[in-house]
Amino acid sequence: MPEKALLRPENWVNKLEIDLNGGQDPAVDSEDVKNADWANISQGILTITPAANATAETNSFWPDKGWQTTDEVGKRVTYAFTGQRVVGDPAQDYIAARFMAMGDALRTLVRWTDQSGTTITANCTLTSIVPFGGNANARQTFSFTLSMNGVPVAGTNGTNNDDGTGQNGIISGDGGQLGK
Repeated sequence: MPEKALLRPENWVNKLEIDLNGGQDPAVDSEDVKNADWANISQGILTITPAANATAETNSFWPDKGWQTTDEVGKRVTYAFTGQRVVGDPAQDYIAARFMAMGDALRTLVRWTDQSGTTITANCTLTSIVPFGGNANARQTFSFTLSMNGVPVAGTNGTNNDDGTGQNGIISGDGGQLGK
């Protein structure tokens, strides 16, 4: 049986977008999703770090004789973005404009599309917004954290950031030929 080719996609293939209309309902057939004005969060972004922020429950039952069992019973997914400020980029301008905001003004929809076209859409809150900063003679920094709220909605047939110049973002090294 031939070995399956191993793929090593680059991070830029993942696409994260926010709704500039401030939609709240992530359901596939909701008016908020249908009317969303999606803006790609990519210009000036250097790193995106996802985190699961899991809540675990650990139990030790009598038959286990002191050994414990752990179940993950909750999750709050976040994405930490860092980079440089790009004035005029719709996503960055939308986020930076909410630096002094609180409450519902910081909520909108987020959509993540991975390298295979799988999408996750969720209500989210923009937190820890840093619209500028750094040394006087340096480009402005830009960072924020995006926190998903509630149950995300999975989908398919999304379009990732691969612009057609790479094979699902594999543009260097072995071109995805490892493991063949």
